[in-house]
Amino acid sequence: MTRIIASCREFQERVALELKRAGSGDEQNSTLVSALYEFADTILDALRKAAEAGGEASHDYAKAQTAALDLLSWLAIPLVRSSTSYRSAITVFDDVTGKCADPQVRKKLVSYTNQLRERWLKEEPAGLIHNPRARRLRRGSEGQSHSMLITLLVLLAVGVAAVFMLAPGHFGTLLVSNDTGQPAQPPAPAATATGTELQQPPSARNEPQVQEGVAAPSEGANFYKYTDTNGVIHIVDNEDSIPPAYRDQVTKYKNSEQGSTTDVKIVGNQVLVPVTLRNGSVAVPVWLVLDTGATVTTIHEDVAARLGIDWNATRGRSARIADGSRVATRSTVIDSITVGARASSPIEVSIMPFQGEKGENDGLLGMNFLRDHRFHIDFATQQLRWD
Repeated sequence: MTRIIASCREFQERVALELKRAGSGDEQNSTLVSALYEFADTILDALRKAAEAGGEASHDYAKAQTAALDLLSWLAIPLVRSSTSYRSAITVFDDVTGKCADPQVRKKLVSYTNQLRERWLKEEPAGLIHNPRARRLRRGSEGQSHSMLITLLVLLAVGVAAVFMLAPGHFGTLLVSNDTGQPAQPPAPAATATGTELQQPPSARNEPQVQEGVAAPSEGANFYKYTDTNGVIHIVDNEDSIPPAYRDQVTKYKNSEQGSTTDVKIVGNQVLVPVTLRNGSVAVPVWLVLDTGATVTTIHEDVAARLGIDWNATRGRSARIADGSRVATRSTVIDSITVGARASSPIEVSIMPFQGEKGENDGLLGMNFLRDHRFHIDFATQQLRWD
């Protein structure tokens, strides 16, 4: 038990130094998020093992429990007060609560989660309704108004029917043509989308079209492939651009034989790729930054919402971002990722909260897709050439 108390003290001292080194409020919040996950994996795990060993009723366990509660308050209170990404913060506390076996610590974790939910509801009333727990809380208050509305609609429908039934000739004129006296054909029903059709969001930021996995090669174009002394494969569309030393081992082929090209956008040093994400019957076109340094393809929270991903079915993770800090993320598996004629399915995606001004991209196209598809970036024509 004394070891748990000492670990809590050392943990707090180390995190205090990390918070001093952190600059902005966002960096400090990222530090606190990482610390909470570490708190769950170390302090709470040690507390659980101590309880399982039969020491839960001892005086020493009570001291260790108090030390853990004090450390939790020290970590959680500043995060609750300063967090503006409520969904991400609630996710963190839910994940930590799921790893907690001590009832007193769980009670405190739940209280912090409820504080965040209250702040979210005050500042963004429409946001919390997407959370299943919030929906259950609000369902009771909405039930009476829904019942009254249904009653009024039923009465209105009965009244309209009575008017037609009691007014002779009025109903008949709706079905008789003016000239021939023959019954007029009722108007054809408007085409409606079925549950199996793709749901596409309104076009925004010049979004790419949904890709059905059909290649669109340039007709009649010849391409040449060679491998240099470093083992790097080159694909060019001009035979004159091949160094003389490699011309004796060039492979020539038609674009239609080799596969396809995909138009991309080059923005600074970033390559933006048009990607189609599919989850069930929903397909969403997005622009993702090609990133060979990203292990898993990452999408922003708004894209996950458009895909209809069930937030409660995702798994909690933490990820290190470019500046070295860590953020809370979620992970799930979707049906497919498609780029041009290339597709990977099923495939994992990471869901990351987005802060700041919305740019041209919706996330990162990572190596869990790229490793399965060989390609070459043609910066001159702004295309991906697939091997």
